[in-house]
Amino acid sequence: DSKLLTPVALAAGPDGSLYVGDFNLVRRIMTDGNVVTIAQLSATQVSYQYYLCVSPADGHLYISDPEKHQVLKVLSLVNVTDPSTNMEAVVGSGQRCIPGDELNCGDNGPAKTAKLSHPKGITIAADRTMYIADGTNIRAVDAKGIIHTLIGHHGHSNHWSPIPCKGALLASQVQLQWPTGLALNPLDGSLNFIDDRLVMKLTPDMKIKVVAGSPLHCTKNAKNETTNEDAVLGTVIAMAFSPSGYLYVADSDSRRVNLIRV
Repeated sequence: DSKLLTPVALAAGPDGSLYVGDFNLVRRIMTDGNVVTIAQLSATQVSYQYYLCVSPADGHLYISDPEKHQVLKVLSLVNVTDPSTNMEAVVGSGQRCIPGDELNCGDNGPAKTAKLSHPKGITIAADRTMYIADGTNIRAVDAKGIIHTLIGHHGHSNHWSPIPCKGALLASQVQLQWPTGLALNPLDGSLNFIDDRLVMKLTPDMKIKVVAGSPLHCTKNAKNETTNEDAVLGTVIAMAFSPSGYLYVADSDSRRVNLIRV
C-alpha cells in the first residue's frame, strides 16, 4: 500500500530486506512487507544519481552523495526516529577534489578528510575494502580507513590511451571516461565496473580488461564473428552478478534497443 515518488537506487540486505532510494528518502522494505524510512537526504541534494550499497562485512548501508562529495553510512536500520540525522560521513570532507589537483585530494591519508570529486557507484568486499567510482577515477578505502586512487589519476592528462581491443592495459595507464556502477565477482572477488558502453574488470596483476562491449575504435574480428567482448553495447545502465558468477548487463541505445544480456 506504500507509495513511491521516483525510485532511483536499490540494494539488498543479508536478511532479505530491500533498500530503495526514492528521491531524497531511503526506504527499507522489511521481510514482513512493512516499509520504513531510514534516511532522508536534503531534497536539494538529489539532482544527481546516487547509489546504495550494503556491506557484506557488517550489514551497514552506505549511500554515495555526489553533491556533498561524500559517502554516507546509515547509522541505524531499525527504530529510526529522525531519518535526516541517521547518517554520518565515512568518506570525504565535503570539499570537492578538483581535476588537476594531484596532491590535495587526500590519497594515502584518512578517507574522512579526503576530497571526492563526484562519488557514484560503491561496492564493498568481505575484507571491508570499499571501492568508489569517483569522477573519472576509481578509488579504494581499505579496512583501516585509508584512501587511494586505484584506477586513474587526478592530474590533467593530454596523453589518453584508448582501451585495447584485445588484451589488457595497466591500471596506472588508464584514464576512464565516467565510471558508474561497480560490482565484485563472487567467484574470484575481481572488481568489475561500467564505463559508458563497456564493462571492464581489474585483474589481479592490476590491469584493465574489457569484459563486455567493444571500444568504439575497435571493429569485429577477422572472421566477422561477434563475441561478448566484440558486441557493441548501448549505454550500460546497470549490472549485477549472480551467486554462480554470471554477469547480467542492462544496456540501452536510448531509442529502440533495451536489453538485459548475460
